[in-house]
Amino acid sequence: MVNQEIQNYVSGTTKESSMSNQTPYYMKVFQQIEKNHKEVNWNGSALIFGPFWMVYRRMYSGCLKILSIIIIFCLLDYFLEHFFSMKKQSYLFFTFIINFMLGINGNKMYYRHVRDQVKKGYKIGGVDLLTPLIILACLILVLWYMN
Repeated sequence: MVNQEIQNYVSGTTKESSMSNQTPYYMKVFQQIEKNHKEVNWNGSALIFGPFWMVYRRMYSGCLKILSIIIIFCLLDYFLEHFFSMKKQSYLFFTFIINFMLGINGNKMYYRHVRDQVKKGYKIGGVDLLTPLIILACLILVLWYMN
């Protein structure tokens, strides 16, 4: 059974972090992961929103790694198109693959994140709605500027 500290972390203890109504869902998923050591546990939100889902769930470092890789692919495509007249757009395919992998592994990643945060002694978890919106706005500005 998932311990009380993990449940408290996921549900959050402040007004801003208790906006998640998915606590019962994640508690059920975490129990399945602990009980069955199930490696694949589908997460539709992670598939659709990808790195933005990670930020929403406060997994900032993982999101930065993934966004860095996506940005590298975007820049590579940009240089191939502008300097070598090659229109590749492989970053779209790569982004889809990343989102698909997040959909497959998202719950396990979130479980590990929560478990590590609880071990470090963090008490406030929950969700972060503002940061993904800021990142999305910045991404839209960058894409607008590049075109």
